[in-house]
Amino acid sequence: MKQTKTEKKKITEKVFRYPFLAQLIYKHAFYPLILLFGLQLGYSLYLVGASWANLIPATINLIILIVIFKYYSNISKNIPFKIELKDNKLTCSEFGYSKKEVILPLDEISSVEGGIFSGKATRPVYIFSEKNDVMIGVLPHLKDYNNFISLILQSVDKEMFKDLVQGINDKANEMMSKRRKKKADKNASPKNK
Repeated sequence: MKQTKTEKKKITEKVFRYPFLAQLIYKHAFYPLILLFGLQLGYSLYLVGASWANLIPATINLIILIVIFKYYSNISKNIPFKIELKDNKLTCSEFGYSKKEVILPLDEISSVEGGIFSGKATRPVYIFSEKNDVMIGVLPHLKDYNNFISLILQSVDKEMFKDLVQGINDKANEMMSKRRKKKADKNASPKNK
């Protein structure tokens, strides 16, 4: 019996979450970091009156605070800590401390970028839906991350699937050629000396 396209793409229900330690770091590490660098910034600014040289650590602390704010604001805005897959829809919730909930039908995924698809496996993968104006990010620390990525790849159309797989292969080949070149350069260096 031949399966129709909708039957073939029907995916079982599943809930994806992050481990406790990852949730602790991504949700709550913001506050001690802000406190630490905020106190250092305040102390450095206090000491600027004694010496203008204290402006350098104050500037460094300010830059670190800005980077921390941007990083954690991106996480709380785009990274759901609970992703439910049901009826071929992703229901994403627990964005930081907000009660925001995003529903993304799998057949409306318009693009998948970042992470392993850009050759940077430690970075988030972003899933877009232009129709719903939705973007969600998934960090590689998600439990069953590989299974989740496989489910997403099964859900996209054939052309996007081919492009994504080709992108992964291209990045892998590029990295392998860089490693080979580096190894060849390393092996050639001692002979020249």
